[in-house]
Amino acid sequence: MKYNQYNTNDFLKDEYFVRWVTKGDNGTNLFWEKWLQNNPDKAVEVAQAKQVINSLEFNESYSLKESEYVEMLEGVLKGKASQQQKSQLVYQPKFSWLGWAAAIALLVLSIYALIPTEHDTLSETTAITWVVKETKRGQKNLIKLGDGTVVKLNAGSSLRFPEKFNSSKREVYLEGEAFFEVTKDVNRPFSVISNDIVTTALGTSFNVNSNVETRNVRVALVTGKVKVEDTKGSSVILTPSEIVIYNNGQITKGNFDYNEEVAWRDGKLYFNQKQLKDVFEVLENWYGIEIESSKTVKGYYTGEFENNPSLEKVLDGIAFATGLEYEINNNTVNIKTNQYGKQ
Repeated sequence: MKYNQYNTNDFLKDEYFVRWVTKGDNGTNLFWEKWLQNNPDKAVEVAQAKQVINSLEFNESYSLKESEYVEMLEGVLKGKASQQQKSQLVYQPKFSWLGWAAAIALLVLSIYALIPTEHDTLSETTAITWVVKETKRGQKNLIKLGDGTVVKLNAGSSLRFPEKFNSSKREVYLEGEAFFEVTKDVNRPFSVISNDIVTTALGTSFNVNSNVETRNVRVALVTGKVKVEDTKGSSVILTPSEIVIYNNGQITKGNFDYNEEVAWRDGKLYFNQKQLKDVFEVLENWYGIEIESSKTVKGYYTGEFENNPSLEKVLDGIAFATGLEYEINNNTVNIKTNQYGKQ
């Protein structure tokens, strides 16, 4: 059975789900949070299963009888579980208690639904309300999160974040590129999850560029300190002016040129010996246009344009340096070469 077909009982019986709730690590956290992102209709069932599991405290000294399981679980959802009962439940490595928990889950949840307690609004108090901000090509967006963190979202990107961060952590999901100025909070690390990379900081500013298609990620640190780790457990610490490049499952660390990685946030286009085809890709995303050419455009270009330059200004600069000619038709730019082209 696939997870998107699970009900509360199924989650209670699933060893991988229980391990996430009781002993979450980077791998399980990344999987389940991404899964919930893609399956928001299962948030209630997941919240109910987590509520049952988290209400049980484990040690290795005692076990409970069947009748005690029923009594204890009823009490948990009524808010009346005794400390003695909580201290007696044993966590079995083979998850033998899950069978009983799942078998009586419907009974317990049914009783729970009929009892007017402070937990009647479980889905409201435990389910996360997510906010998604997206930019189309040619757009940028400045976003202020609930903790005061400021995010500048580049064109063609998406940021997903909770309406309100919880008391222990701050996590957001990024597709594309964004610059983060994180509000310092030593008790709540701030993590950006992008493809297979998690970037964690307490209070700092950094740029994350993730490619959804290739799964490659670039993390460039401007101020402060961040930890960058992948799903395999590999991690590095960055200090200002250092960059991590995640490519084909490998992490490499080095230094970066501010203009090449972060100039976009200041409204500046910067190209340093960049292939023309890559220059045109940047322009397509920046201005929300299509660039077409009847022939393969070869060559490299170096140049910079400040103060959010117009498309015509940038194309004029490229044409002057390369000998290319262009024509703008609505949202399409046609590129052609002439006999004096410098390709």
